[in-house]
Amino acid sequence: EQAADEQNTARDTFLGYIQAFILVFVILAMCMGAFIIMNTFAMNVRQRQNEFALLRAIGVAPSSILGVILAQAAVIGLIGSILGISLGMLLANGIVVLLRHEGLALSADAVIVPVTALLVSLCIGVALTFAGALLPARRAAFTAPVEAMRDSSGAREGSSRAYGYASIVLIVLGTAAVVAARLMGNEDLGDRATVFGAGAGAIVLGLVVASPVIARPVMTLLGLPLRLIRPGGYLAVRSLNAFSRRTSATAAALVIGMALVSAGTTVAYSMHESIHESVHESMYADLVVRQTDTSNELHPLPADMVRQISDLEDVESTTAVSASLNTLTEPDGSQITEYLAVVDPKHYLEFYDPGIVDGSVESLDASHVAAFASTGLKVGDRVEISGPSRSVNATVSALVEDNAGITGKFLASPELAKAVGSWTSASTRSSADPNALLTEPLALFITTRPDADAEHLQSQIEQIIAPTYTFTVVDPHELSEIVGQRTNDMLTVLYVLLALSIVIAVLGVLNTLVLSVAERTREIGLMRAVGLGRAQLVGQVICESILTAVYGAVLGGATGIALAVVLRSILTDQGVTMLVIPWGRLLYILLAACAMGIVAALWPALRATRLPVLEAVAAE
Repeated sequence: EQAADEQNTARDTFLGYIQAFILVFVILAMCMGAFIIMNTFAMNVRQRQNEFALLRAIGVAPSSILGVILAQAAVIGLIGSILGISLGMLLANGIVVLLRHEGLALSADAVIVPVTALLVSLCIGVALTFAGALLPARRAAFTAPVEAMRDSSGAREGSSRAYGYASIVLIVLGTAAVVAARLMGNEDLGDRATVFGAGAGAIVLGLVVASPVIARPVMTLLGLPLRLIRPGGYLAVRSLNAFSRRTSATAAALVIGMALVSAGTTVAYSMHESIHESVHESMYADLVVRQTDTSNELHPLPADMVRQISDLEDVESTTAVSASLNTLTEPDGSQITEYLAVVDPKHYLEFYDPGIVDGSVESLDASHVAAFASTGLKVGDRVEISGPSRSVNATVSALVEDNAGITGKFLASPELAKAVGSWTSASTRSSADPNALLTEPLALFITTRPDADAEHLQSQIEQIIAPTYTFTVVDPHELSEIVGQRTNDMLTVLYVLLALSIVIAVLGVLNTLVLSVAERTREIGLMRAVGLGRAQLVGQVICESILTAVYGAVLGGATGIALAVVLRSILTDQGVTMLVIPWGRLLYILLAACAMGIVAALWPALRATRLPVLEAVAAE
């Protein structure tokens, strides 16, 4: 029962990480949506600024114009929220159908959406749209009529300076928080994560706010190859530089998404490689017989199977690991119920290196234990270990690193485990010999002869343990893949988030390009009138879209990698010892951004080519 509880706790912990990722994506999607809404209303207000100026000139109050735009935002937010909730429920039901098809036992009414959740989602959608439209509406309502009619740029320059100052404040505060998280102690890991998350969010938000200022030089640099494409590429770079604020607002969604995904991917790859290296460096055994992850209880390997494996011709030596569930009273008086990993201290180090921090594992006996570093104990501390037989005051004689896949937080000798007994029947033996605890182990480390056929030996062992249905035999590489499976699952979640963020970004780019074509109708008509062909116009719109997508991907990716470097250094003591930047994956993401730009530009480009030249030139 205790083993099942541990398995369920581990599963709940992993699901907690998944829920955290989903929550992060929800916040991410809300930020993306806010930027898209704000960009849309800003362009809409700019197109209608003459209309608003005339209304102001004939006496319409600014509050009336503000109210009209915000009322439009509220209606759009309500309709969009209803559609989004409906699509979300359809998506959830589709996922349930998919999981049931994969064999997961889910009832037909597995998707339960409380009324409260629906109302909260509806309110958040409307409020988000309202907030996104607030700044453009304020600009439309309170800009002087004369200034709006002549489209003065002075206000924009002042606004750019305000954006610059605000971004500096956010980036400085965010950097200070990230540095503080790096310098905090390991015992405050939860607080460090909170401080780092707040700092990272402030840095990303600061970069988004600063994007109108840095967009022009970055666009100029990234657009150098496109300038060779005449005239479409050259015109695209000039257009994006002329409207850097619109460009940065369009790319904001992709900046945020890429920052999250590149940081998460880098940390996940670093975790995976750190686990892989740790297993290969610490594992001296050639094969390990262990329980499968699908087993919810700790069942020992039968003694006759252990003997059969040891008697195989290609097996040179073996050592066993068992477990004993006991109650431990720590020096501060706190009690925990924890597994002791029972090992043979004389031979264990020949098969596995637990990473000795202090002391010696060979000193384990009936009154000495080794503790994992995460317990916070030190060499010389005394812990009371209690079981069904009796209690023993044991001294911590060694500290070892935390090792994923090892049951428990303590290493103990068979003598100590036999003396106190176990609260489970998994390691209770009637024999007076303490070493009998290891005759039916939970894991068996195996070294092979130098001339052994590893694949044939592994096949022989699999045949021996097949009747148990709960044990498997793996080599160090397979063991590292099993231990690192959670990072693989996290990568899968990250790629799903990336795909969804790309979809949101595509919608943002598509929306902006459509509005941009409408806003530049007269400009497009003039260029067509002086000889710009349809294909060249399509090339210009596509180049604008690609460059905008690449700008967002590069800025967000660079930010995410920088944050991942700091986060990896924070997690060093948690076993993330290697920094691995997956350049190949990031290159694929960059290519996906380019493809996204092409797809998002097709409809606006075709729409631009269909504008009648004379009507476009006459447009205001």
